[in-house]
Amino acid sequence: MLSVIISVGDIARFNSILKPSLEQTNVLLKSIGLPELDIIPISGIKTICENYNLGIEVAKYRIRAFIHEDVDLLEPNWVFKVLSVFAEYPDAGLVGFIGTTNPPEKGYWWWSGEQYIKGACFCREEKLDWSFGPKLFGPVNVESIDGFFMCTNRNVLFDENLNSENRELCHFLHLYDSDYCKIIKKMGYTIKVVPHKAWHRTKITIYPKEQTDMNVEEFYNKWNSKKQQ
Repeated sequence: MLSVIISVGDIARFNSILKPSLEQTNVLLKSIGLPELDIIPISGIKTICENYNLGIEVAKYRIRAFIHEDVDLLEPNWVFKVLSVFAEYPDAGLVGFIGTTNPPEKGYWWWSGEQYIKGACFCREEKLDWSFGPKLFGPVNVESIDGFFMCTNRNVLFDENLNSENRELCHFLHLYDSDYCKIIKKMGYTIKVVPHKAWHRTKITIYPKEQTDMNVEEFYNKWNSKKQQ
């Protein structure tokens, strides 16, 4: 079935938000005779990429979801939506709930423009609807997805060198998700967004285009140098 890997920075938040949501999914799976989720919370002072890779090493199943600790999946049927994508699309390598078909060459994925963004989610405690693209009726191909929910059926590790010096940002730094998407795409797999609206309880910080930081520069330099090789 499916392993769920979480980089836990705040155990109380994990226990109060994501854990009950995953337990609700397990109730559904158990009721129809399917194996429960293999839940793997990884905590400590390592970066999110290091924590995710540790989770990959011990995961029971090949299909692995990487979910932020502050995500409420709301409906337990998310698991069937994800599994059906991998079953129906042999070239699929990554599935998410929101992303873009046209990520900017240098910057965060949401800078691409609303016309390119597919999928939706609720955000913040007010449960505001953070929705850009048209309503989805099935999986759509994208180039990059948001890291609050990422699921893969490929045995692909995260780049632990990305942001390795920014350990104070180890749990929810940006661009590790965009980097993982580029790795998946480079291997020849597709990335898909499925129509499922989860609730990301922490405020999503939409950095303006005028604001860049070392994360953006590091990410851009990594992939720009690959193009020149």
